[in-house]
Amino acid sequence: MPVPKWFVIAKNEYLVRTSTFRSIRRYLPFIVIPTLAVYVAFIAPAMVNLLIDELLALFLSQVAVAVVQILLFTIFSYFIVLPIAGALRQTEMGRIQILVSAPVRPSDVLLGEFLGAVPLYTVVVTIVAGLFTAALNPLGLDLAQMGIIIAIFILTLFSGLWIGTVLGAILRTRFAETARGRDIGRALAMVAALPMILLMYALMSGALVEVLADPGTSGIVRTILGLLPSSWGAEVIINFAHNPGNISALAVETLTRFGGLVAFFVGALWLGSKVADRAYSLEPTAFIASRVTPDGSFYKTIRFIGGGGSFGSLLVSLFKDYNRRLENLS
Repeated sequence: MPVPKWFVIAKNEYLVRTSTFRSIRRYLPFIVIPTLAVYVAFIAPAMVNLLIDELLALFLSQVAVAVVQILLFTIFSYFIVLPIAGALRQTEMGRIQILVSAPVRPSDVLLGEFLGAVPLYTVVVTIVAGLFTAALNPLGLDLAQMGIIIAIFILTLFSGLWIGTVLGAILRTRFAETARGRDIGRALAMVAALPMILLMYALMSGALVEVLADPGTSGIVRTILGLLPSSWGAEVIINFAHNPGNISALAVETLTRFGGLVAFFVGALWLGSKVADRAYSLEPTAFIASRVTPDGSFYKTIRFIGGGGSFGSLLVSLFKDYNRRLENLS
């Protein structure tokens, strides 16, 4: 039975991402898995115990749904932006030529890149889910409820990772042909990350909780974010917090929202693969040489101030590069 192409690409992508740990690569799973187990069993509960009273009061409060919705939406968006920011890096020409020469579809490449990144992103998912489960454990949640909460984090965050992988590939196809396009792509990723940084800062400072204390504001936030898949899991988590150990009482609601999250993840995989085959190009970038006009009086003055020699030419080049980047970002 032939090995699927996406599996080979996923293995190579994982080897590339773990190249920093080249000397201990074969032992890396045996190091990471026990470390995460110790974190979930001991470190996360110890961290949560420092603020356990405040956290339990938050999960049982009227603003709990809106806060968890915002938190999951922020992390979900971060997992979308992260692969987009990395997609516009200069890809090695040798790797592109290998992909173009091989009988492989763009969707196979993206699926392989996604699966190759999953092991490392699983570490982040485990850290976030470990904190949540440690905070909810004193409420008396049973194993089924804990398992569903962990599955919610996995589906939500990996959905964001897959969406970001597809969007990053499409943006790379559209913007990577020129240096200006790559600067625009990086600027878009940076601008998209700013609202998430502000939301996280507002959550940590407590300012957002104070704003959500108003029932009207909390209701508006819940209505808006309730349309997004990241919020479906948030409502399940808060329902479990209010009904610990009684999953049967919430069976229909849990099945509806959790089933919708599963359907969204599967649908995103299917739709993303179809979009990738149509919109993502594996062709190598063709760079066209640009025509350089003679320097104007401004750059002549800069060269004169720099002494007119090699240092003056270097100073002019730095000013040109800064001006180009400032123009593209603006």
